[in-house]
Amino acid sequence: MSQQLVIKSADLVIAPSRGELDVRTVLHTLPQGKGWVFGLFTLEHKEDIARERVAHILKSHLEHLAADLGDETNVVRRFEQALSRVNRDLHRAAKDLSLNIDKFHAVIGVLSRGQIFMSGIGKLKALFLHKTAERRYVIYELDAQFHDGQDKTWEKPLVAVLDGELHPGDIFYLATPVSHQVLGMDELQDILVTLPPAGALQRIRQFLPATEYFGGLAFHAMEDDKTGIVRRANPISSLQELENTKEQTANVLGDQQPDLVNTVKEVASGISKRLSSPGMRGVQATVKRGLSLAVKGLSSVAAIIAAVFVKLQDVTKRKLADNRTSRAMRHGVGRTRSNTGKPGFLGATRDFFLELSAPRKLALLGFMLVMVVLGGVIFLKGGDSDKQQTEVAFAASVKSIEDKILAAEASLIYRNNEEAQRTMEEAATALETLARDTNEHANEAERLSKDLAALQAKIRGITIVEPTPLADLRGIDSSASLLTATGTVNGIIALGDNLGVYKLDAIGRTWLKQETVNGPLSRIKSSTTLGAAVIVVDATQQLGRVDLAGLTFNAITSGTNNMASVEDITVYNDALYALTGASQQLVKMRAQGFNFEAGTAWISARTTDLTTARAVAIDSNVYILLANDIVKFTSGREQDWQTATIDPPLAQPTDLWTAFESPYLYVLDPAEKRILVLVKETGAVQAQYVADAFAGAVGFIVEEATSKITVITGTEALEFTPQHLIK
Repeated sequence: MSQQLVIKSADLVIAPSRGELDVRTVLHTLPQGKGWVFGLFTLEHKEDIARERVAHILKSHLEHLAADLGDETNVVRRFEQALSRVNRDLHRAAKDLSLNIDKFHAVIGVLSRGQIFMSGIGKLKALFLHKTAERRYVIYELDAQFHDGQDKTWEKPLVAVLDGELHPGDIFYLATPVSHQVLGMDELQDILVTLPPAGALQRIRQFLPATEYFGGLAFHAMEDDKTGIVRRANPISSLQELENTKEQTANVLGDQQPDLVNTVKEVASGISKRLSSPGMRGVQATVKRGLSLAVKGLSSVAAIIAAVFVKLQDVTKRKLADNRTSRAMRHGVGRTRSNTGKPGFLGATRDFFLELSAPRKLALLGFMLVMVVLGGVIFLKGGDSDKQQTEVAFAASVKSIEDKILAAEASLIYRNNEEAQRTMEEAATALETLARDTNEHANEAERLSKDLAALQAKIRGITIVEPTPLADLRGIDSSASLLTATGTVNGIIALGDNLGVYKLDAIGRTWLKQETVNGPLSRIKSSTTLGAAVIVVDATQQLGRVDLAGLTFNAITSGTNNMASVEDITVYNDALYALTGASQQLVKMRAQGFNFEAGTAWISARTTDLTTARAVAIDSNVYILLANDIVKFTSGREQDWQTATIDPPLAQPTDLWTAFESPYLYVLDPAEKRILVLVKETGAVQAQYVADAFAGAVGFIVEEATSKITVITGTEALEFTPQHLIK
């Protein structure tokens, strides 16, 4: 979707005079018009050379970044590299020129194919206006997240990287601050959503004094329908027309007659509010249009009705007088006639109606019909006032919950998961008290429950996957089951409970049995790769080496006494590491021929209990998987590192994987039917891949270079493509 967006952009700098404050913008178009590299920065310094040097650093690095970004480029990686170079050069300039970091404000970033990556420092205003499916805007202030409580320093002035997406209708606004007293948030939003980027920046600048500096950039993702901003329509907007005849009509009807116009307006307004409320979703648009037309019709015939009513009063009086005269005359000449029918008012009215022209007859009939309908509506309105109040309260509760859901989704766009989680919990609490006393209310509550469930999945980073079956062991060996698997230079090798060795043939979609290992080996607990061999440890804590060429097993002697209760083994830099639970230690053994030298205890300082250790992964740092946590070590010492909130929490995780070149840590958690992906630098949850088949997983192999993960169950090999690796 992001590739199909039409994004308009603009930048503006107003510098009234040459002083100590420098304001600059950068807006470079990427090759083939695929996006922009952008920047806004200010520096206050008395020396021209200082301001020019900082400007040169930022502008030159952003220009080079724009030139380097191509179709196949990893944008986020290139952006992070550019940030590193910018930070390096700014640090040097700060030391040379004695720059004050509190006088420096900057935001730089990349917008490519609808994806935004940016970093900032200082007090520039960065707003994201997200257009929801209901065509409402939710405003998200990004500038508060640039440092996340970290102290500003010239060593790394640009630290935090925010990333998100522009969807149709979304707006990104970056500018020097404008006081709320000068330009309120509501006014700013109206300007940004109603004007194109260039016009919006010019309009914002007009609110500032002529002597004040201003710099800004704006991006607007345009919608395909080009309809612009859709505002909530008022189906009773034409009632103003009735005001024009209100005084005349009141005079005609007299003080004792009901105020027709006010009554119509009051009732119609109430109906309009009910129809426009979220709780009235079941009312069809045609009904709304019909009511609107009916009210407009009242406006159109009001004048005619007033005139007809006046004439009706006059003619009725005249007819009554004529009838009285006629009867008197008839009685005077001695002619008698029964008067039991009392033709009076009704008769006069009938005679008057017959005398009217066709248009006036139609107008009068229309008036009578409208009055009948209006009387019914007034009656129902009066009798249903309590129900209306209940519906109004219900609609307000629904809107409040919907607003919280929208706010949480806006937080997710720029990875503020904690804020999204907090807002979602508020919405869930409000939903618990929502009335379910009618079918309509129950359906609304169910809809909101589904929306919250979908939101929770987004916050958790959950993606439901349907892995592709690659091979099933039952096709060649129905009595065996797989215990562990590892990736080798010869492909994926799995070992079964019958001591069989199986190689995955992904092309042929089958397992190839490599015969049975010849040697003293019991039930295998863990395996890892060392060159063309597989190192295993069995249930008796016996280490062994499986030669894949000859499928022979050789026992390994390590000369260590710390091999009790081995839970997992792994190889790093040709050294074998054995994780033990009972001794709470990681034993390091260097290769020595076909065996390993005497092991040494690698962990030198820890505070965490490691008796529940399950698995280990190494990338120069060491990560140890516990029953419900992950602990990080560097150079044998435990680090102050923790994961973000994992929801749902770790249940019974069994395996762990990372690599030196990977920014991620992968956790296999069969009890939750998932593979959990964490960002190593921050401990944040990047993704959760969930599938029912993962409940029986005994191991997994990650291949980031080819963007695939292979999951091994008791009998099957399954494969899927993790979305977080697709750029």
